[in-house]
Amino acid sequence: MSRLAEQLNGMVVSMDEIIHALYVNIKFSHGEQEIREGKGISQVEAKKKLEKWLK
Repeated sequence: MSRLAEQLNGMVVSMDEIIHALYVNIKFSHGEQEIREGKGISQVEAKKKLEKWLK
């Protein structure tokens, strides 16, 4: 049984909630892979990029 299936085991959830959980899981996996490949940025760099949005 997959990790997601184990987390949902016994829960009553809608199809939208399942699709959302799968989407988030895929996005996290993709992000983790990019970090392993050295494509990530530091927290300091991220803050600099987001400064204009945080005003």
